[in-house]
Amino acid sequence: MQKHEVVILIPCFNEEKTIIKICKQAKKFGNLMVIDDNSTDKTKILLSREKINFKSNEKNLGYEASMIEGFHQIIKRFKKAKYILSLDADGELPVKNIPKVFKVIKKKNFDLIVGRRIFFNRFSENILNFFFSLKYNLEDPISGFKLYKIKQLRKVMKHISKKMFLVDIIVKFRKLDLTMTNVDIITNKRNDNPRIGNSLKSNLKILNIARKIL
Repeated sequence: MQKHEVVILIPCFNEEKTIIKICKQAKKFGNLMVIDDNSTDKTKILLSREKINFKSNEKNLGYEASMIEGFHQIIKRFKKAKYILSLDADGELPVKNIPKVFKVIKKKNFDLIVGRRIFFNRFSENILNFFFSLKYNLEDPISGFKLYKIKQLRKVMKHISKKMFLVDIIVKFRKLDLTMTNVDIITNKRNDNPRIGNSLKSNLKILNIARKIL
């Protein structure tokens, strides 16, 4: 896969400790598009200093809205791109997983590849994953490591929810009978708290997603 065919989308919020390291590693595999969710630390300063391509939200919009904005920016700016690879900014999903995904896409031109993590941060993810895999034959639907074919992503762009951690994209792809698969990925344990968090609110949101789609 050629470098210009892939844009690596990295949403971030207050990730000054890891964002530059992740970007320097990721740019070896494709173009970068960072969406900064109105960080209050030095994230934006560091991105500007390193001349990394990014857009900053005027206010904190959350993960889903940042990702959707990233999709729009990539479609607008990178006309030759064929794929979007989403990657977290905290290092929990290492860049070294990328070659494994590229190897799979070379063998079969899937419309969506979902990185399947070794462990989940929240008990609600285990519940969602169990029932989701039974119904849709795909695991780890809220993984932040996914490879989307832009041609197919365009078909569902107008209908992506800002409240479902992008799980609805998988559901819509399945309804369109598009090809999808899982790839096992290595995960690192984050030292501080996950950005989405392990609060009661986060778990309830994930359980509500399960209720809506199952």
